[in-house]
Amino acid sequence: MHIESLLVFSGGSDFELMPFLGIQIVSGQNCAFICRRKSVTLHPISTYSLVICYKDLGGNCEITRIKDVVKDSECSLGGIVCTKDSEAFITRLDSIEANHILQTFNKALCNVIGVKYSPILYIAYSISRGINYHIIARSTISDKVQTIGYQHIVINYFMETASIVSIEEL
Repeated sequence: MHIESLLVFSGGSDFELMPFLGIQIVSGQNCAFICRRKSVTLHPISTYSLVICYKDLGGNCEITRIKDVVKDSECSLGGIVCTKDSEAFITRLDSIEANHILQTFNKALCNVIGVKYSPILYIAYSISRGINYHIIARSTISDKVQTIGYQHIVINYFMETASIVSIEEL
């Protein structure tokens, strides 16, 4: 069974595969993805999730972990708003808003030493003394092996100032 078909049969949500993050070789393979999920309900809620699938040596797949990274607020006023799938791949967009978000990302992280962050997905925003941008980023640590990781980074932009709110390992 392929991973795409496995996600189709996960009840209660529609899954959309976003970027593939990597493979870990075990007695089979663990595969990591970011997915955009939308609940199959009267008032659907969108969620960006880290999905880990295990594929055994016989080719059988199963979801072993789903970790919600960010989720729409249930209240329509305020709170977190997930981006549409067409807005998520921020580095592929050429718009004033996308360029502003990328500039804010670079401005907030310009003084970080020892690790380089590259934005992959713009997943959500919230209004909070300015605007908070939620971004999935790839990190490369400045060590001998150039260790790679993925983080959920929240950046606040307020009155021409960009600052890091949080960095969470995925």
